Amino acid sequence: MVAAPRVTRRRVPAAILGLAAGITTHLAAGLLRPQLLAVDANPFIIGAISTSPDAIFTAINSNFSALRQLGWDHLQPLIGPTLTLSVLLSIDTLKTCVVTDSIVRSRHNSNRELTGQGAGNIAAALLGGMPGAGTLGATMVSLASGGRTRAAGILEGAFALVTALLLGGTIGRIPLAALAGILLVVGTRMIDRSSIKLALRKSTMLDFAVVLSVAGTALVSDLIVAAGVGIALSMLLFIREQMNSNVIRRKATGLEIFSKQQRLPRERAALTEHGSETLVVELQGSLFFGTTDQLFSDIEGDMSATRRLIIDMRRVTSVDFTAVHMLEQVGAIMRERGGALVFSHLPASLPTGQDLQGYFRQMGLTQHEGGGQVFETLHDALEWAEDQILEEAGLKRLYYGELLDLAEIDFLREIDELSLADLRVVFREARVEAGKPVFLRKGHGEELFLIRRGKVRVILPLKNTHRQHHLAVFGPGDFLGEVAFLNRTERTADAIALTDTDLYVISRTAFDEISSRNPIVGTAFFRRLATVEALRLRDTDRELRRLQDS
Repeated sequence: MVAAPRVTRRRVPAAILGLAAGITTHLAAGLLRPQLLAVDANPFIIGAISTSPDAIFTAINSNFSALRQLGWDHLQPLIGPTLTLSVLLSIDTLKTCVVTDSIVRSRHNSNRELTGQGAGNIAAALLGGMPGAGTLGATMVSLASGGRTRAAGILEGAFALVTALLLGGTIGRIPLAALAGILLVVGTRMIDRSSIKLALRKSTMLDFAVVLSVAGTALVSDLIVAAGVGIALSMLLFIREQMNSNVIRRKATGLEIFSKQQRLPRERAALTEHGSETLVVELQGSLFFGTTDQLFSDIEGDMSATRRLIIDMRRVTSVDFTAVHMLEQVGAIMRERGGALVFSHLPASLPTGQDLQGYFRQMGLTQHEGGGQVFETLHDALEWAEDQILEEAGLKRLYYGELLDLAEIDFLREIDELSLADLRVVFREARVEAGKPVFLRKGHGEELFLIRRGKVRVILPLKNTHRQHHLAVFGPGDFLGEVAFLNRTERTADAIALTDTDLYVISRTAFDEISSRNPIVGTAFFRRLATVEALRLRDTDRELRRLQDS
């Protein structure tokens, strides 16, 4: 088998030549010891195979008769071994498929392979055969012989059947030593020599230990036990890896991360003073018994100075009861200290199919008063936390109620009454219904919009998609549209009213007219506008750094 490819140039499968050489050697030895050529009671050959039609149909009929007599007492002791065998044979088949894919550069369909294997094993059992799987040895022989498609497997089975029926007596004379030699060559070629390198690296020594354990168990016991040992050890290594992984993707306080709700300068001051009381913890990966203690230890020290703890679950892939119990403990500690635990991006279903929202409700994790709230996005949770701070500081804004006068707009507060009176002439009032645009991207405009009541969301449509990026939310006392107002260029984003919104609107043309008549008004107006823009640019710079870090 080793030298055959060089002689035949792969025109004849090496396994066939190796088998022929083994049979020839056995026959030559039989000339010296005639007992080697005997069929009956000869331990060195396969032995007699009965292929007569009468014997075959008699065996099948006997098998069906035995199946009809099966009862629960016969089936009960077979349930465990049957399930074990089905799992291990499935693993054997899928393992063979993966190896075959890497050789022929294809991709198998696992469901189809296992369905076909199950149907074949059922048919074999009904006819008195034994269950089997797509074994790697036979597959490697087929690949080494040039088989690359499904036709190779079909033809192999057909030829084996025809050969057994027509040449059963001849097959019975094949020496076991010849088959052993073929298996030795195939087995040697199956060895992945690169796996030895796993033992030379500290990071992969445990993986090599699994390889040695499986190989040793297969030699001492059998392949089924070896596969079971391999699965068990792999599960332990997976749990170990998960336990060593960090489930906290990032921690940030309210001084480092903000909602998209634009805040007025006096509100920013209050958020800066008390922002450290808000802690955002973004989680990732699996939350289970192996990672909950690490998670609790990582946030325990921060809870003493935290009044609002936001757990972002966007990147969590699984949660078990231990993790839920730990989060309940965290929530209880926060409530005892007068704080609250809330969640954001809580997925309706995880990759495992688990309904996380329903699971949290059933466990009572999201039912506590003063906490346990679930927000759709991290922005919503941060906005809630900021509103809590502003309310405690007496700066809570109302989005409904009395209209703000021009003098109550925040960035016009420091303009004197005479200048403000001149500005009133050029401002006009407008109202936009909820869901309607205040302005649209690429639309021409030169107006500046001051919000008297309501909320406006600014969004940026993403190129070549139907998705949008949420930029900011503006509320009463704030303004928007300053880019087009200053540069007289196209709008760079869409502004949509979230609620019925009342506005003051001033065009750049009207402002220039009054500014030319009263330069003091124009100077004061631009000074205040520049101050607010500087604060917004600082926030944008902070947001860009946060996005880069994430």
